Amino acid sequence: MTRTRRLAGTLATLGLLLAGCREVLEDFPDTSVASMRMSADSMDLVIGTTTDLDAFPLDQTGALRPGREVAWSSSDPAIATVDDSGQVTGVSDGTVSVTATTAGVSGVSRVRVGAAPAIQLSRASVPLGTQAGQTSPSPETVAITNSGGLSLTGLTIGAITYAGGQSGWLQAALNTTTAPATLTLTPVTAGIFTAGSYTATVPITSSVASNSPLSISVPLTVAPGPPTARVMTIVAGDGQTAAVGSAVAVAPAVQVADTFGNLVAGLQVDFQVLSGGGGVTGASAITGASGVATVGSWTVGAAGGVPANGLYSNQLIATAAAATGVTFNGSAYYSYTTHVHPLWAANSCLGCHGVAGNLNLNGAAATVYSTELFNVATSCAFGVGVLQVAPGGGAAAEANSLLMIKLDSLPSLATSPCTSSMPPAGPLPAAVRDIVRAWIRAGAPLN
Repeated sequence: MTRTRRLAGTLATLGLLLAGCREVLEDFPDTSVASMRMSADSMDLVIGTTTDLDAFPLDQTGALRPGREVAWSSSDPAIATVDDSGQVTGVSDGTVSVTATTAGVSGVSRVRVGAAPAIQLSRASVPLGTQAGQTSPSPETVAITNSGGLSLTGLTIGAITYAGGQSGWLQAALNTTTAPATLTLTPVTAGIFTAGSYTATVPITSSVASNSPLSISVPLTVAPGPPTARVMTIVAGDGQTAAVGSAVAVAPAVQVADTFGNLVAGLQVDFQVLSGGGGVTGASAITGASGVATVGSWTVGAAGGVPANGLYSNQLIATAAAATGVTFNGSAYYSYTTHVHPLWAANSCLGCHGVAGNLNLNGAAATVYSTELFNVATSCAFGVGVLQVAPGGGAAAEANSLLMIKLDSLPSLATSPCTSSMPPAGPLPAAVRDIVRAWIRAGAPLN
């Protein structure tokens, strides 16, 4: 059945805004329709649900020609119907063409109708086992498929929850967001020194699935470790600080002895990142004649929210057979030369201000840092004590740094002489601003 409707020709329909108001344009009688654009070339529709299609008559220049009578039709109403407003209703399994026609010109959308997709897991439980303080178990995989109809898209991993008193010991990753997909579960259990039972719950979600979220249980059994026949101690590399993405200056090292103090040579020691998002090279090392094993390198990272002092916590654990593991602590910071200064060019903010004495983001990092950015009084007198970048670090430095205030586009800008945000087009992504924020909180280090 074919029904007609009058298309409301509004600039807002095409996402255009004219002088902040919506205006209906009358068609020019001497301009013919050359093509018809549909709001979707193809779509999936669950049986029993509806969706709206829009049709846009265009002239030969590509301009919208509103005010036209549009006739809608379905190639098979037994699969999907369409009314005179373009609302499509799924009826039964199959694929139809929904056509919109005006002045002899048509546009077509392909509509596939079927049952809603559903998440199916190859296994709902993935049991793991290890010994307290020992090397983590190998990664496990779970296959994710679609047990319903249509296409299962938009797969994501929800927040992992933990039970048993220990958290953060499981990492999860999907290889794709469309089924079939593979979920990889990577245990990081070397930091668990207490025997017991722990559980992680991993939710798999999809906005189109009928059974979202569907969770996977990962029970972990930690048995008592082997008898303590060896003693491991840190001999180098603990408590260091380095720039994000850089290796600490001294490679972490441990020494292993037996319970009588005799040094143990030829023992494999495994180094694994516990937190911070960094990485290691030479993760497995063999103790030498002095009982010492040294990791190849430890690169620190910046994971999680911005710390109050701008220093991101990092941890590395060393484990070996019949020895209790030891944990190294480190910190990571963002530097101006390596991390902050390149953001201006990368985010189209190079040269936002080019007036001498004001904030100028051109030039070499060292020159900008020393003469135009750090500890320089603002030229628009935002307030007493407010500098381009205030020294000292912490919350006080962030609050007194005009650069951060303008990047965040705070409401207080409206009442100050500096009424514009930076960049003028709108705030930079939150992740970019957090790099600058962490740098200021850490005391605005140059390198």
